[in-house]
Amino acid sequence: MNPDPDEGVLGDIEPQGRDDNYEPTSPWWLSGTPLEAEHHRLMRRRTVAIPWSETTVAQLTEPERNRLAATWMRRSEAEYLAVSTFSVLAIDLVAANAPADVLSLCLRAGIDEVRHAEMCLRMAHIYSGKKNLPPPGMSSLPDDPDRPKLHQALANTMLVSCVSETYATTVLSATRDLTIIPQVTEAQTGKFMLGVGVNSNAGVLGSIVLDEQNADITRLPLSWRDFIEGRAFRGAGQQVRIEAVPGSQVSRYTFTFRQPYLFDTRVAFNASAYYFQRYYRNWYEERTGGRIGLGYQFPYVPDLSVSTAIRMEHVNLEQPTVPTPPQLAAALGGSDLFMIENQIVHDTRDSTFIATQGHRIALGFDYGFGTYS
Repeated sequence: MNPDPDEGVLGDIEPQGRDDNYEPTSPWWLSGTPLEAEHHRLMRRRTVAIPWSETTVAQLTEPERNRLAATWMRRSEAEYLAVSTFSVLAIDLVAANAPADVLSLCLRAGIDEVRHAEMCLRMAHIYSGKKNLPPPGMSSLPDDPDRPKLHQALANTMLVSCVSETYATTVLSATRDLTIIPQVTEAQTGKFMLGVGVNSNAGVLGSIVLDEQNADITRLPLSWRDFIEGRAFRGAGQQVRIEAVPGSQVSRYTFTFRQPYLFDTRVAFNASAYYFQRYYRNWYEERTGGRIGLGYQFPYVPDLSVSTAIRMEHVNLEQPTVPTPPQLAAALGGSDLFMIENQIVHDTRDSTFIATQGHRIALGFDYGFGTYS
């Protein structure tokens, strides 16, 4: 019996190429014909199977999955265009009468790019759930009729980085063992400050400030060790400032929270609450209030931002002097003040609360209403 002429070419692969030892990378990008069998034989150059099912994509947020899917689709487009690049390069090599081994390796490089494009499409499918195809396209290489064919082939070989990639791989292999793994430690991000002062206008003042530039208000401590080693309430890039300024005539207590990148966007969220009291010469005043705002940082001008906020404040005036002026008597007791604040700001300071350099220029429009309009 004559041997099967296809024996050794298709091996034990079934007509559609789906044997027990091979999983098509992106089956939706195939023709559905017996040609798939030879395609799978060419694609089976990997010695280690890729564990596609072990992906942890479910742990990512939807914006993260969308960004990764878009990245892999761009990669698939580049790999797909590289197929035509090597095809055009093979034409130049044939015209230059290149050796057979050079031709075969150039054509095999094009086949490798098909496999790379398949892998990129599979990764995009993992993150997006969509069975997309690479966008159609055709790359081109310079073609100078006056240049000798051998020179044309060499120039285009350099252009598609065949030689450069080979050289880079050699250098990386030689220096791999010399690579130093960087050790990264977090710098100091928090401050705790104490102070005492005397002012001719405000009397004796104390100051207690806790400032943290890398806070995480949801990271609750699990033990005292979390407090000692600085892991409690830290690590998410949030900014928290707690300030207490007790005094003989003036006292101020504030809490400020800021999330610079709300939900991983360029929108900033900030909230603050405060309590203020002061003994004036003719009355005693208390102010309790808070402020909630949103801001947006422009991507191409990071120092420029816009913001809007609402401030709510309750004011209480008591203990007037006698005789009491009519204007003061009319304002005694409690009143409410609401402010809508809109700003455009150019801020180059190195710190929001304790700046050492830079400037802050703001243009704003405020509208107030409440008990007194």
